[in-house]
Amino acid sequence: MMNDAQERLKFWRPWKLSQFELLQGTSVTNPCCQQFAQSYVIGTIQSGRGILQYRETKQELTRGAFYVIEPEEVWSCQAEALTFSHVLVEPTFLQHLAAEMVGDEKPWSRESGPGLHDTTLSRFFEHLFARFAVSTSRLEQQDLLLQGVSQLLLSRSFDRGAADLRGEALLSSV
Repeated sequence: MMNDAQERLKFWRPWKLSQFELLQGTSVTNPCCQQFAQSYVIGTIQSGRGILQYRETKQELTRGAFYVIEPEEVWSCQAEALTFSHVLVEPTFLQHLAAEMVGDEKPWSRESGPGLHDTTLSRFFEHLFARFAVSTSRLEQQDLLLQGVSQLLLSRSFDRGAADLRGEALLSSV
């Protein structure tokens, strides 16, 4: 029999797509959990409340929050009934994809914080996670993951005005 913590966390590693891992937590409550990111952590919050500490900054996370943690960084989160989804992306894969798509191997500045404050992107990833959880086709799962990471990279390469113009197109593509 699984304990309560195991029932609240689900991990997926897509078949033949070792650059990705998905983690979904449901109603997770913990005092403070410090972690070391070995890959990019792309996350969104569906419900509950969390306090994310990253790069000496604390940020409250609630429904719709969207964040990115860089590899080789220490971060912690205090959670209260937090439901969240993370996609973990291997750094070399993301850097290669960024170089191909936007001509820059460093998708994020070291000075930027984890919060992207992009509600459209947050909803896009929330829909992506929901579709991934019910998808049976490996090809469709791979396509969804690549689509999500590509949209994230594109959102970081455009200015805020361009991001607003493509908002509804993002949601309709998932």
